[in-house]
Amino acid sequence: MNAAGFTAVGITVESGSDTMLDSLNKGFMTEDIWRARGNLSRLNARKMWIFMLGGPGETEKTVRETAAFIESLPHSDLVMVTHGIRVLPGQH
Repeated sequence: MNAAGFTAVGITVESGSDTMLDSLNKGFMTEDIWRARGNLSRLNARKMWIFMLGGPGETEKTVRETAAFIESLPHSDLVMVTHGIRVLPGQH
């Protein structure tokens, strides 16, 4: 990505909680986002991490887990947090 000249990336992980990642059927777990965080530290581009609170099964504990991940990010990284989720009938 450095060689390709990337200047910015958005990382839509939704949550820093295994419980929520599983609930949202993301297909990856927190160990994967921690690995991505390490890999992206070598990228000479702006990073924006995107999170969503309020999905099915969200609790104070899962919010705290996400907050802990956000707090671990370099201060130069951007963070966007949205809240709420729209669940449509028949959608999986």
